[in-house]
Formats: sequence, C-alpha cells, structure tokens
Amino acid sequence: AQYCSVCHGENAFGGGVVPDLRASTFLGNDFFNEIVLNGAMKDAGMAALRRMLVVHGYSAHVVPHPPDWPPSYHTTGYWFLDEGGDYRPPEALERFLAAGEPPIALGFGSMTSHDPGATTRLLVDAVARSGQRAVLLSGWAGLGDMALPDSILRIDAAPHDWLYPRVAAAVIHGGAGTVAACLRAG
Repeated sequence: AQYCSVCHGENAFGGGVVPDLRASTFLGNDFFNEIVLNGAMKDAGMAALRRMLVVHGYSAHVVPHPPDWPPSYHTTGYWFLDEGGDYRPPEALERFLAAGEPPIALGFGSMTSHDPGATTRLLVDAVARSGQRAVLLSGWAGLGDMALPDSILRIDAAPHDWLYPRVAAAVIHGGAGTVAACLRAG
C-alpha cells in the first residue's frame, strides 16, 4: 500500500495507517483517481506518483518527512507571502487594537461553514466565556454577519504578517500558510 501524508495527515503525525491513495481533493480529478489509481493502471499510476517531483512548503519540524516517501518528495520549510508592509488597517481595527490588551484573532481562512450563524454564535460564546476580546476575520465562511458584542470586531481580512504580531493568540483552521504566519509571529 502507498501512503500520502498530504491527503492523510495522520500518517505524518505517527497515527494510523491509511491504505491506498484516494484523494480527489489532492489530485483534483475523479477520473484520474478511478482509472489510474484504482483501476487497470493502478501500479503504473502509483509508480508515476512516486517519481513525480513534489515540493511541500511547510516545516519538517512541524510535520516530519515520513520515511516511506520517495527521494523526489522534498520538504522545504514554510513559504511566506509578506503582504503587511503596505497594509493600512481600517480605523476601526486600529482603535480596537489600541483600546485594551491584545485580542485573540479568530479566522478560518478558506474553510467554509454550513451554518455561519451557528459558528459565529459558538465563537461569540467562547470569547465571552474567556473574558477576552477578539478580532473575527469573516473569511470565506462569512462569519460574524450579525450583531456582535463590543468585545468582538469583525473584519473581512487582514494580512497575517501584520495582524498576528498584534494579537495575544490566534484560533485558526490549521492551513499551512496560516500556521506558518502564527509560528512566525511568536
């Protein structure tokens, strides 16, 4: 069996073994998955994947390079997209940050929600219970599209390299780029 920690992250973290490579989200083509990976061309398809140059843009200290990966798979460390240099935050964000202790950033990037209202209510309740303030990045999920308490400021987005050094903590979806920005911010 072949394993892909990109698709099945539990292998990269030393967890269970996931046989086969079935990941339409990884390869993006159900026909390719069905015919090449699971059908008559499975052995040739798997051999081709093991020869393919693959570059992973995350830290091997966070996700160790699995011993069964072929030599054509490389882990390079995080790639940073520095966007904060020219960023000018909205006045509301500047005032909110200056008004007290550093808040918590809540953002889930490209992760969507089947019920943004319920997710927002859950986050509002968690912030209230923590006694903290928060910046809610609405993201693709459309969070915060309702009346929010004064302890939570909703913004559409802000460059992570600008925002994260200014907050106490970040609650995130766990994407590689967002994790990298959090680690870099300290």
